Amino acid sequence: MPRLEYFVVSEGLSVDQRTNNVSLFGVCEEYKTTIPGFFAKLVATSSWNIDPEEHGNDFQATLRVKLNEESVLPELDNFKINFTTDRDRHRIFHYIDNLKVMKPGNLVFEILLDGKHQAYHTVTVRERDEND
Repeated sequence: MPRLEYFVVSEGLSVDQRTNNVSLFGVCEEYKTTIPGFFAKLVATSSWNIDPEEHGNDFQATLRVKLNEESVLPELDNFKINFTTDRDRHRIFHYIDNLKVMKPGNLVFEILLDGKHQAYHTVTVRERDEND
């Protein structure tokens, strides 16, 4: 089974066409907003190391998003991307637009591979006050 190299949620990314290197912009850790608020654009990036004997096999990466243990977007519970590769490393990008946040708390992004938990990325959502 592929091994997760990294998983991170950011506001954007760029892939260099010449080198194939990824640059992540605005890695999400804490978000201050009026409540309700929303993230205009997010991308959950995962990178997988794949053994040569697994080349050509089909795998499924699933993204789940919860705020305080409640599903934020039920349709994301089934936000699945299937992939097959003949390379030793494979990246997956889950794009999310207009993610609405109805209350403060911990916004937890979970990445699963073939239905098995691999990692979490947590963003703390705080209500903006008059000093922010």
